[in-house]
This record gives sequence, C-alpha cells and structure tokens, in this order.
Amino acid sequence: MTKKYCLDLRVMSVERLHDRYVLLSLSYDELLPEMLPGQFVEISVTGSPRTFLRRPVSINFVDRDNNELWLLVAVVGDGTRRLSALKTGDTVNCLLPLGNGFSFPATTSADNGILLVGGGVGVAPCFLLLALRLRHTSQCNDDEHDHNNESNADIGVAYDGQVVHADGCFLGFGESAEDDLA
Repeated sequence: MTKKYCLDLRVMSVERLHDRYVLLSLSYDELLPEMLPGQFVEISVTGSPRTFLRRPVSINFVDRDNNELWLLVAVVGDGTRRLSALKTGDTVNCLLPLGNGFSFPATTSADNGILLVGGGVGVAPCFLLLALRLRHTSQCNDDEHDHNNESNADIGVAYDGQVVHADGCFLGFGESAEDDLA
C-alpha cells in the first residue's frame, strides 16, 4: 500500500486550455512522492461556501525534473471554478496519491502497441501512462533503436480540438487538432 500525504502545494501556473479545462501545475519544497498513472489527488477548495468536500482530480503528469504535479481540471461547478481561478504563488492543500493506479504489460518489445482511451478529463491519466511507457520502451531498447527518430513524434492524443504530443517523455499541448494532424 502506497503511503498517503497531506501536503500544501504551491501553484506554479494555471493554464487555460479551453473554456472548460485548466491545467494546474503544483510544486512542493521537498521531493514529490511517487505517483502512478490512474491515481488521483483530492484538493481542498477554500472560499466556497457551497463546496464542503475536497475535489478529486486525476494526476495528469509528474514532471520530476521540475518537481511539479500537473492536474487537468474540468470547470463544472463552484469548486472547480475556484480552482481555475487560482493564481501563481497560491497554496492548495492536497491529499495524495489516492487510488490504485493503472499498469501496463511488462514487455520488452517495442513492437507491442498500447491503446489509451479517455474522454474529457478521463484522458488526464493517459498522459502519465504514455510518458512512463515511452520511458520504459526507451530503456528496454536503447541498443536497438534511435529514440530521436520520427516514431516518438508521431505519438499523440487528441481531445476537444487539442492535440497532446509525446516527444520522448515530454508532453506538450498543440494549437489545434487540424494544424497538428495536417
């Protein structure tokens, strides 16, 4: 069983991806705990008289280089609207990591594919799973393949008109599905 933490995380950025989605980037002064794809965080929402319970949000990505946790938030009610209004430097109290997480086959062959399917914020855990899969495949096949070739650049996920590219282990957001898939 994974140890659970109650941490005050600092808001590094709030990026509006769409009128219904924001990407929160959170950091901690110490090393963030280990988190798995499919796990989630419960965020305390302050200043909302109608929001009594924490809001569960799937872990989107863990940027180990910058010690940041990314959370994709769907703005659907007062609690998530308050989260989308956070500013850089604000602090949020989070319980993490919660849930069991996903796994993927422990294969050593780059030929075995993986299909990730998610809709809306259900796509959030796919990014971390994809990044870990790419890292695993890269480590297993370092002697066999050049991982700076075009195959990594061809991996991506589209949702709500946005394309998320996986370039090695970095994930970034494209301008639009039409531009990126053309």
